[in-house]
Amino acid sequence: MSWWQKFKMNFPLFKITWGRSVKTKVTVPLAEGAKKIMEKVMPIKTDFAPWMKIVRAEIGVKEVPGSGNNKRVLEYHASTTLDKNYDGKDSTSWCSSFANWVMEKQGIKGTNSAWARNWVSWGIALERPVYGCIAVYERNGPGGDSHVTFWVGENSNGKFDRCIGGNQADQVKESLYEKSTVLAYRWPKGFPLPEKSGPIAKPLS
Repeated sequence: MSWWQKFKMNFPLFKITWGRSVKTKVTVPLAEGAKKIMEKVMPIKTDFAPWMKIVRAEIGVKEVPGSGNNKRVLEYHASTTLDKNYDGKDSTSWCSSFANWVMEKQGIKGTNSAWARNWVSWGIALERPVYGCIAVYERNGPGGDSHVTFWVGENSNGKFDRCIGGNQADQVKESLYEKSTVLAYRWPKGFPLPEKSGPIAKPLS
């Protein structure tokens, strides 16, 4: 079943009329509910950010409660220079380890660091975010902790970024982050930028 058939099945009040030119014409404005359905059933283009296929395949990986450790999270840590006293624990902050592991799998050099803030100077800076770019956010106020993740869009009111990353509620998942706390949007150096993908992304001069 195509995404369009799924869309019509989930949103039956969406009316279509056919003109002589045999082109579809939407006669009912797209409601917020329809937009959400579109996001679910429309195929996501990942050709310009192929590492996002790797990111999405890891959704659901989570820490093991108690004294146990998820070996997958330890694999993420192994892609960094994290001290041996910490890399054997899935309770050690692993957002940067996850980002490094993803980039390593894609054949792109990351930061090799388990510290999220190191991504602020990685690659090239973007004027605006684009699907699949690295996003770094400030946590616990100025000078506090940082979090690194992958940008996939924004919420309906435009105040929050939607991001998929590691160590988000102790797992790989999509979460919302306030735009006001962003430190940087970054893109792999030497990797072609898409011309358009939602907001137009441009390198900062």
